[in-house]
Amino acid sequence: MNFYRHQVKIRNEKIRSGVLTRFRESIFIKISSSLINITNEF
Repeated sequence: MNFYRHQVKIRNEKIRSGVLTRFRESIFIKISSSLINITNEF
């Protein structure tokens, strides 16, 4: 039982970190694309 609970905890942490990295990547893409737009206007 304890082993199963540990596995679930590990899986939840993996999912959470995956969501965080996806979130960071989307923010980074938005920032870089807006920076490209700014440099194109000048």
